[in-house]
Amino acid sequence: MTLDWRADTLVVEIVDDGRGAAALVEARPGGQGLTGIEERARLHGGRSITGPRGGGGYRVRAEVPA
Repeated sequence: MTLDWRADTLVVEIVDDGRGAAALVEARPGGQGLTGIEERARLHGGRSITGPRGGGGYRVRAEVPA
């Protein structure tokens, strides 16, 4: 996880390598997942960027005005 506090933006980024460790964790019902991250970022004037990474893995990034 990376936390980058800039003069005008807070950036939080989580990246995995695609090895599948998340498969070992039982999902809890009722979560908001990526939709919740996107909604919360927009609520505060920001944005979220999610998707697969080249070479494997996945990235979740949220940028919110500071």
